[in-house]
Amino acid sequence: MLVADMRKLVNQLSLFFIMLGLSMTTHAQRADLVTEQILVDHFNHKLSPQIRLFNGPSYLGYGGKLLSSPYFSKEIKFDEGDVVYDGYLFKKVPLMYDLVKQKLISLAADSVSEFTFINDRVSYFKLLDRQFINLPRKDNKGTVSNTGFFEQAYNGKIKVLIKHDKQVKDIVDTYGARKDFPLKSEYFVLLANDDLIKINSEKSFINLFPSLRNEMKIYIKKNQLKFKKNPVETLVELGKFYDRSSN
Repeated sequence: MLVADMRKLVNQLSLFFIMLGLSMTTHAQRADLVTEQILVDHFNHKLSPQIRLFNGPSYLGYGGKLLSSPYFSKEIKFDEGDVVYDGYLFKKVPLMYDLVKQKLISLAADSVSEFTFINDRVSYFKLLDRQFINLPRKDNKGTVSNTGFFEQAYNGKIKVLIKHDKQVKDIVDTYGARKDFPLKSEYFVLLANDDLIKINSEKSFINLFPSLRNEMKIYIKKNQLKFKKNPVETLVELGKFYDRSSN
């Protein structure tokens, strides 16, 4: 949703309540009731989903001098993206992904105030041509815990996921007090049975599929795949190889 769309939403809401108030001044004629129902239907189907987008808490950023970005983007700015919120898909929404707080941020209808989406109600978002999914988990008692957002690098019979995280590092020296935000990324495979397995080498991936052990070793050597050098490319290629080999 573009900023212009947000302003349009405010105008639509104002018009809706004005027209609804007029239509409710009399119920004597059936035409008035029909008009009222049309307005209510329009609100429920067109405007109500958009209102859901703006119901998160206010967002406070980071004060002081920053040496790097606390967000997924290297620049501290909003980028257009898509988000599925409460089951509704919203396109061209201004988004930032705070990797310290693990929060997705957007602009309110006034184009100035910033707010955070409620994580449990975000199932998917796309930002800077990268796709992210929300991955709720269940323990053996059926209790759901939210493990947060994962970048989805590959989506096949298995999923290759990346967990991005940043921590605040306070630096005080002759230049004064500053904040740095080093990036940490961890790599996972989500199996068909919903087991989430952390991967830290080619071997840890191969061990998941003992029946394909020898074939995978040959494929890794032939294609010169090195997890330490390029973990994403390695895991995506191995994911594709598994899909082809398990048909």
